[in-house]
Amino acid sequence: MDTDAGRQARESCKCRQRNPWYSVPDVRLPDFFLTYMAGRSPRLVRNCAKATCTNALHVVHIRRGPLADLWQTPYVQLSCEIEGHALGGGFLKLEPREAARVVLPSARSLSRLPALELDDAISTMRRWRHYASQAGI
Repeated sequence: MDTDAGRQARESCKCRQRNPWYSVPDVRLPDFFLTYMAGRSPRLVRNCAKATCTNALHVVHIRRGPLADLWQTPYVQLSCEIEGHALGGGFLKLEPREAARVVLPSARSLSRLPALELDDAISTMRRWRHYASQAGI
């Protein structure tokens, strides 16, 4: 628009740097989306639609390995509980650096881990962040 506001907008940093002004640079299509905050546990969703997203979700690019198969294992869920941090209301939040520290063991290692002890540790962590008392777990 050829108004004072329109001319001022065209001189802003983003409008001067982008061509066209509304384009967003460096948009990549992730393999997965990872929830930023979660009640019970973070969710990892395969990007079958080849969509992009805002920063309300983390984008995940696979370097190697069967991430989707490992994500719901008790070991990885416990790692999320340890690496993430609790928010009010029992939410678990995974910042990008915290998510990067989540441990993804090999399938062979998983077969040797004590499932009952892992489940107990997850329950303990969720009670500590007050999720269990509000979710009726």
